[in-house]
Amino acid sequence: MSGITFTRRPMPVIPDHRPMYKISLLLLVLKECSVGGKSSLIRLHLFNWALKSEQRTKQLILSAEEKQLTFDIWGMDPTVNFAINHAIANGLMIKISTGYKISSKGEEFLSKYNVKEQFRANEYFFNAVKKKISQKMVDQVALRWKSEI
Repeated sequence: MSGITFTRRPMPVIPDHRPMYKISLLLLVLKECSVGGKSSLIRLHLFNWALKSEQRTKQLILSAEEKQLTFDIWGMDPTVNFAINHAIANGLMIKISTGYKISSKGEEFLSKYNVKEQFRANEYFFNAVKKKISQKMVDQVALRWKSEI
């Protein structure tokens, strides 16, 4: 094997797995789509899941218009929990009894780094959904999960 050299190149990481990308996205959901900047963990997972595909964003927009979730299941992504832990450690989010809340430092972060502009591709989604996906809507689906177990 002499004479062979290997060059180490950094492996690219898809944006969805980059901590700052996920933290920024979750802070934006708290700010733009959550009453009082608060959300449960399961609701944050719902938004994260929806924002992974155009079809899912359309489903959530339809749900917002109909004031009822139009699907019964969504994925849970461990990168959401990882991002939340880092956001809390850096003072961008606060753990509350019902879930999580954006902190004043989190709001400053969104403004300082113009995060909304960075997620310009999702602008229509954020404007269409606003704060129309309530915790009650999410809880109704989650109750069905419990009854099916």
